[in-house]
Amino acid sequence: MPIRPKSAPGPRAESCLTCRKRRKKCDKGRPFCARCLDSKGRFTCLGYGDESDAEAESPTRTTGKENDQTLRNILPFPGVGVEFGVAVPGSSNQGVCLRTSVPASGINDYLTHPTVSFTPETSLLNVTATINHGMAWRQTARSYDLERAITLPLPIFIPRGVDANKQMRESYLAFILREYETHRLNKFFRPPSISVRNFLATRMQRSHRILGFMYLGAKIFETLDGRPEEVGIQSCSHWVARYTNHVTNPDELANPYPSAQEVEDKLSGLLELVFLTQIVLGTATGYACLRSALPHFLRLASNDSSLWAEECNGSLCISLPAALTYTQVEIRRFVFYDIMCSLLLGLPTLAEYDSTGFPMVPGADIPVEWVHGVPVEMIVNIVEVHNWRAQAKYVDWATLEMRTLGWRWSRRDFQFGESAEMVCRVAIQEAWRHATLIYIYMGMCGSTSHDPRVKVSVRQIIQLMESVGDSYLDVHFSIPSVIAGIAARYEPHRTIIHRKLKTFNGMRLWTMRGRDFAKVLEYLWHGPAANGAAVGWDDYAQARRQVLPV
Repeated sequence: MPIRPKSAPGPRAESCLTCRKRRKKCDKGRPFCARCLDSKGRFTCLGYGDESDAEAESPTRTTGKENDQTLRNILPFPGVGVEFGVAVPGSSNQGVCLRTSVPASGINDYLTHPTVSFTPETSLLNVTATINHGMAWRQTARSYDLERAITLPLPIFIPRGVDANKQMRESYLAFILREYETHRLNKFFRPPSISVRNFLATRMQRSHRILGFMYLGAKIFETLDGRPEEVGIQSCSHWVARYTNHVTNPDELANPYPSAQEVEDKLSGLLELVFLTQIVLGTATGYACLRSALPHFLRLASNDSSLWAEECNGSLCISLPAALTYTQVEIRRFVFYDIMCSLLLGLPTLAEYDSTGFPMVPGADIPVEWVHGVPVEMIVNIVEVHNWRAQAKYVDWATLEMRTLGWRWSRRDFQFGESAEMVCRVAIQEAWRHATLIYIYMGMCGSTSHDPRVKVSVRQIIQLMESVGDSYLDVHFSIPSVIAGIAARYEPHRTIIHRKLKTFNGMRLWTMRGRDFAKVLEYLWHGPAANGAAVGWDDYAQARRQVLPV
């Protein structure tokens, strides 16, 4: 056991190691001081060199109330099991799992080049005390691990030449990819034409910011999986709230001349936060994150003139065909979120879109189709109705109706999976066809829920939902079920829709939080649409404003 050096005489230093080294005044916050956390990543708080001694002298010093305060002071990341038996070749203990916690800022250390050379005689416990991030690592583990100790055996030696930082990085990447593959990638409408796993791994290795957001997402998935939703969300809410406040802080000193990659990474992180905040905090907070992402989207789009279309009055707007087929996923993802939020919330889109150039080249790969199952023709028609409702341009509703009715399935959507999955995919795309027709009739033509065409589409969507049942692909019914619910007149139909919407929460949330819109429909059904009364699209928009203000 190494001999602990004696402390210098005099009063014990109370500043963190970083502030002590910089000769700056420390606020003495535990486990990390706010001065370092507020340095925008320029300085990493190395913790307090005397903390381990203090805990050794008084192991029961920290109370439950103080632990709760610690959880509120920093973004907490619960323990992650890192399999050193797998990560370290030649380890004699294959079942070893180190339960430790690393905050988002601490992950950055694992992405840097190693500065310490390890020898066979160096034990893992001694190594963690010599690396720069070791102190913060141990402090965080003590703050959240009830045992506050490594209770499982550790490998005795790290073989010569093994890069411990690299092994740690790979363990974290593997954890994040595993969670995203289980809870997101496996629910894609159909297998993608690219390796999404490799794509995500490359982006996380490239950008600390993206890694931080995706680590937050992976921890949320892990926390919510296999436990009651209310308990999981309560555990995650303060993580997401603090992280959201940090990245959307308007007072943050931003680089006035960011590179294209910086803008892309910031937009990517905010869009991931849109999804995560919807899971944990709700639709209103998610939409606020989407609004905060708009300047970054426009700045990124301004770098490529092919994304812009000129209107007759000389103004510029986003070319929808170009955006949906663009190589950067952030452009496509923002456009999809913007269009769908406008549909569900009854609001104009944040950006203005032009469909000139549609139809696209036959056989073009449209990622939004294999991710969400929405035919691109339906997206274009929905945007046209958005534009008409915003009085942006004249649109002939009959043209949109004919294009919607004339759409046919693509053979490549049914080349993968078993017959049951192919039936589900057909049902999902048919549901989108009827949801689009309802929006055209009610949102543009002024029809009500009593219109025979609307009633036919509502009945079709409900039958399609019942045919798919509780398949893992039924998450793609989330938006069509809301559209059908707006016009549903009969109690059995409303019951089916309400029950299905209540399942689109937590780990089953895909594009919207079902619980939020179930409440909107309840208000509509017991108010303007009570007893099957006729309602229009504006009645739904008013109900949404009452129940779900954004």
